[in-house]
Amino acid sequence: MSRRNIALTVSLVALCIASARADEITLATLNVHNLFDANNDPYRQDEDTPAKSAESQAVLAAAIKGLGADLLAVQEVESREVLEQFNRTRLGGMYAHVVCIEGNDGRGIDVALLSKLPVVLAATYQHRRWPAAGGLPHATSFARDVLRVRVRAPDQTTIELLVLHLKSKSGGESSDPWRSREVEEVRAIVREITGEQPELPLAVLGDFNDLPAAPPLSALFDPNAQPRLLDLTREVLLADRWSFVYNGERQQLDYFLATQPLRERLVPGSVRFHRLPPEATDHSAVSATFDLPGAAERQTLGPPPWAGLTAHGPPDLTTAIPALGPPDPTTAIPATDTERLRARLGSWTVVSGTVKQVFWSPTGKVCYVNFAARADRALSGVVFQSAFDTFPELRDLTGKSVTIQGLVEQYEGNLQIVLSGRGQLVAVAVRGPR
Repeated sequence: MSRRNIALTVSLVALCIASARADEITLATLNVHNLFDANNDPYRQDEDTPAKSAESQAVLAAAIKGLGADLLAVQEVESREVLEQFNRTRLGGMYAHVVCIEGNDGRGIDVALLSKLPVVLAATYQHRRWPAAGGLPHATSFARDVLRVRVRAPDQTTIELLVLHLKSKSGGESSDPWRSREVEEVRAIVREITGEQPELPLAVLGDFNDLPAAPPLSALFDPNAQPRLLDLTREVLLADRWSFVYNGERQQLDYFLATQPLRERLVPGSVRFHRLPPEATDHSAVSATFDLPGAAERQTLGPPPWAGLTAHGPPDLTTAIPALGPPDPTTAIPATDTERLRARLGSWTVVSGTVKQVFWSPTGKVCYVNFAARADRALSGVVFQSAFDTFPELRDLTGKSVTIQGLVEQYEGNLQIVLSGRGQLVAVAVRGPR
């Protein structure tokens, strides 16, 4: 396909998607098909997975912009760093929050969420274990992960999402027991979440890697199971209900399920399968739109606030952040005051403390600035590889009084602020006794 035809196709995708009203939000899922960079990860078997070309990334980005989803669940992402970079450079900061936790897949493909709404919880189930399924020695955990994310709307409504990428069908029927066991665990997770909050709107969406009538998926679609998960894709005509082509046959592998409290908010006729250019991905996107009062106040990362622009502020999104100068230590919350900081989840916050340790992840792609000996005792600053040059002083921060500012996030129970702009960090040397 020529560049001109690609551009025309993407334009038509965008034109065919009606924008949601101000009191609606759109949720979508998309397998982005190997969103990898050119750097080899020594801890993953990704040597045979080529980097997604610049042209493919451009087409994918244009298609995602055309979708216009407020919450986009994605599969087959190499890492959070890659997705952060894609969001900033290709999507122009379209999403204020990027949620991605490295999972179990040996090739390094992860599930993630791009969100315009504040993220108040993110959790992984990659460590969940069970006896080997179907005699498969490795089928004792999720092949990838189930990513759990809770977002908060401006009217303080919270929505829970479980992003799935179930075991692939490689190996044919031999993979069925593993996928079936994954589905049972997803069902158990849904029961656990809704048992605590029965009225919580919850979505289960992603690439399920099997057909609607396939036995491994039956537990998800069981009408007698509680709570019942309603398959929103059944709102679409059967002829249009497909998301993948295998050997010339159209198949549905991607789904959008919802509990009744979320289903009640569904905008009639809004569930759609979106055909994207093959240069972008080999899957179709699935989206649905929901009534949500106050949804007009969405967040986008946009141009970085340290460039002198403004961004959204506290969870009620009624107070804008002023143009970003150096963080003011006099307004800072101590990094060790986790109770106050948890109340600031999703909000732009100034935090200060003395750095206890600075260390890098095993891959060398992430740097952690810790204000306590244990990550659960204080908020941490997180710097991804793409921003290392922005903070050349990282190795010298230990023992210094540091003030940072940014959106407070939570990963695996630990509080953090992602640092990517120069104006987000100020360090002052701490004088020792003379």
